[in-house]
Amino acid sequence: MRTLISLLQISVALLAALAILLLDIRWIAAGVVAVALVIWLTRPGRPILLLLRSALTLLLQRQAAALVIMVGVGAVCATYVGMRSVGTGLDGIMQSTGDDATAIILKQGARTEADSSLSRDVVSRIVSADGVARTASGEGVASQELAITAEDLKGRHLHVRGVSALANLVYASSHLIEGRMFRSGVHELVAGANLSGQFDGDPIGATVTINGEPWRIVGVLRSGDAHDAELWGDSVTLASAFGRNDYQDVVVRLNGAQGLSTLTAWARANSRLNLEVDSTRHFYASQSKVFTQVIRIFSVCIAILLGLGAFFAVLNTMFTVAEERMCEMSTLRAIGFSSIGVVVAFCIEGALLALAGGVMTVGFVWLALSGHVFSTAGAGFTQIAFVFHLDPSAVLASARIALALGIVGSAVPGIVFLNRELVSGLRYT
Repeated sequence: MRTLISLLQISVALLAALAILLLDIRWIAAGVVAVALVIWLTRPGRPILLLLRSALTLLLQRQAAALVIMVGVGAVCATYVGMRSVGTGLDGIMQSTGDDATAIILKQGARTEADSSLSRDVVSRIVSADGVARTASGEGVASQELAITAEDLKGRHLHVRGVSALANLVYASSHLIEGRMFRSGVHELVAGANLSGQFDGDPIGATVTINGEPWRIVGVLRSGDAHDAELWGDSVTLASAFGRNDYQDVVVRLNGAQGLSTLTAWARANSRLNLEVDSTRHFYASQSKVFTQVIRIFSVCIAILLGLGAFFAVLNTMFTVAEERMCEMSTLRAIGFSSIGVVVAFCIEGALLALAGGVMTVGFVWLALSGHVFSTAGAGFTQIAFVFHLDPSAVLASARIALALGIVGSAVPGIVFLNRELVSGLRYT
């Protein structure tokens, strides 16, 4: 019978932890406020408050135990928040790349720029296609491009994008913030704003060795999107340097609101060219979708694995604490304190320690990483650079995880010890 009661009590604790993980944050906040009011205002709750005060004042005597809980749970929260924030940063930078006023044309069936190949003849036909905006002289506002993965002498993996002379009209959001634009036919590059920190000192004048040939940085470009992690150069010069006779895609500025549908209709009418047309906004968003999902799934899996380790750390630590306080808790029961009140105080103590560990480590992540520029590999890109910011939803989720681990890890040993015979507990030393 006593075992059955213990199992039921542990089940209640597990349900409480599950509710913290799954319920809306407003319901959780309401529940916390309700429990606090019950403990503060009701007569049965006052002993819990006294027990909690007593337990917290004794923390100085159990610093090692408190540290184990805080570090274990904090590691879970910091890892989860960090990985989720990376995924959010990647998704945000890719979602902001491109717009509905420009389109990208690739080989039919190509999912990324690296999979596409367009001959020079096809490119010339695309530039003069219906739906493409024109300059005052009647030239199509288009940029025939190469997306090349390169490694310099320092072992850095760089994403070099070859663009045409009209790239400044195609990419309206991109503008020089330092130096000048590269010249056609010359080994010159402009660096994205997020890459400038990778060069020693001022990037202007720095030399990057690509494919055995030196290329000079002559300007810094800011676009506010994924292109800030790229090096731009003349596509014709890059094609010659890499021995290529083709391009990978063409990015065009559309002629009005109906430009995309007009260009798509043109591509269908010229089906022998095997072309696929998409808005740049949709194309880059789809590039990040799978990659971001992988990061989120991976972050959850890592959090689960670390969470199991943290749970057993909390469990083992709180078993030790409960064993040390066995006589104390049995004495409290003997003088009239309810068993439930003692267990609740024990759970709150563990939950507060776990939450404190989570808050401290997440705060450390924020202080150490917030505002820093991170570069990583991505789908269709060799390098994506973004500014790290904490994901608020991940912070709230980590708080849920900390509370759940603290409650369950404290409830199990508390319930097990308090369901022992009162006399044996009083004799325990």
